Amino acid sequence: MVDSEQIADTPRTDDVAVLFADLAGSSALYRQLGDATAKECIENLLNSLVALAERYGGQLIKSIGDEVMLCFASAEDAGISAVKIQEQAATLGFAMRIGVSYGPAVIDDGDVFGDTVNQAAFLTGMAQARQIILAEETVYCLPAYLRSSCQQFDQVVIKGGARKTQIYRLNWQSKEDSLDETRVNPHASEMPRAPKLILEIDGTECEVTSKTPPLHLGRDSQQVDLTVQAREASRDHCHLLFHRGKYVLVDHSTNGTYIHTEGQPEAYIRRESTPLLGSGKISLGQPCDQANACISYRTAL
Repeated sequence: MVDSEQIADTPRTDDVAVLFADLAGSSALYRQLGDATAKECIENLLNSLVALAERYGGQLIKSIGDEVMLCFASAEDAGISAVKIQEQAATLGFAMRIGVSYGPAVIDDGDVFGDTVNQAAFLTGMAQARQIILAEETVYCLPAYLRSSCQQFDQVVIKGGARKTQIYRLNWQSKEDSLDETRVNPHASEMPRAPKLILEIDGTECEVTSKTPPLHLGRDSQQVDLTVQAREASRDHCHLLFHRGKYVLVDHSTNGTYIHTEGQPEAYIRRESTPLLGSGKISLGQPCDQANACISYRTAL
């Protein structure tokens, strides 16, 4: 839990998770109930959500109209709290829009400042009712059980940034509970059976399917699912996931990833994503013909 006494101390920079929770549809509530009644209703709701967040290590930084800003010591605490907030709001008949960002921030006199705060606010503005939106860097800081519930959502240039950032949505609802999602005709959504992705390194095969959580590759066995012994590889170098009918490699490394698809020139990506098609080789940090540890891949039904 974030220590309130520490937050009141002299300014310091620390890694924290910032969460903004904004009530969706508040304007309609004011029209339906009248200003005084709606204001009281919203205040009661936000107070109950803040009390809930405090049980998961949250610290209320400020309340702004129909929005609250909370601070947490870890991305995990913020992720759990975001889910619990959405669940409780839905039970009470409300819908929240939530943005979460984890990173360095300046903590001064009970307030929090910096890019991490600005990013969380920006993501909240992107979120729709009942959504939890996180940037890619925050998703990497989540434990596996929360990370597996995150789905790629969009690529945007966050205000003040210089490059596109991959945005993720933390799925907290069961399919039966997703009342705000468009229901798709099941016959219209029928597709051929999804292929499997087979990875092979040093004679060992690893199978990835459409149901597999994001599979992380890198040289640190404590952080990733598939270890690659290459000095040029980052500890958590990249990850693979099944997205919109194809397997996608998402690089978040220092030295980038080289992909040699059979019959195509070798491609290089860094801090971006690309689909894996057909069969070929993946090399972390250096070209395939120079690597001592290449990953072969192929798709199969």
